[in-house]
Amino acid sequence: MNLVATGLLALARNPVQREILCTEPELSRIAVGEFLRFDTPVPFPTRVAMEDVEFADRTLPRGTGLILLIGSANRDPEAFPNPDVLDVTRFAADRKTPRHLAFSHRPHFCVGAPLARLQGEVLFTELMRRVPDFDLLDDAPPYRLSVSMRGPLSLPVRMPA
Repeated sequence: MNLVATGLLALARNPVQREILCTEPELSRIAVGEFLRFDTPVPFPTRVAMEDVEFADRTLPRGTGLILLIGSANRDPEAFPNPDVLDVTRFAADRKTPRHLAFSHRPHFCVGAPLARLQGEVLFTELMRRVPDFDLLDDAPPYRLSVSMRGPLSLPVRMPA
């Protein structure tokens, strides 16, 4: 849900990137990764340290509650050149881009990630083929009031007949 809305919003606000996907809709598979990195749907997941952890010259005792800043990590300029710029080709195979953390990592990796990626790929591929000239009815939609999920409450668009 948030991947679709924030991806559409990002494309509407970035006409050059939108044109790239309209010209080559098969790039939607890698563009989905960029949408997830650019506007991470779950920017602040929480965790509990299962054992004492050494981090930044400090010990975090077992049981310490943690808030991870995934949204910030996905915009780290040391990992992603021009991190505040949408680039639908960023995750192309010929580019040595590190993985984004939108689906977390290792034991916490989202089991629904493959399905979310596939749904996003199909949706953006078909949208760019069938209705590339959609228009936002509100360029600044209200976002849900949540620290755990990031995305617009709604994203009204006009699709020409």
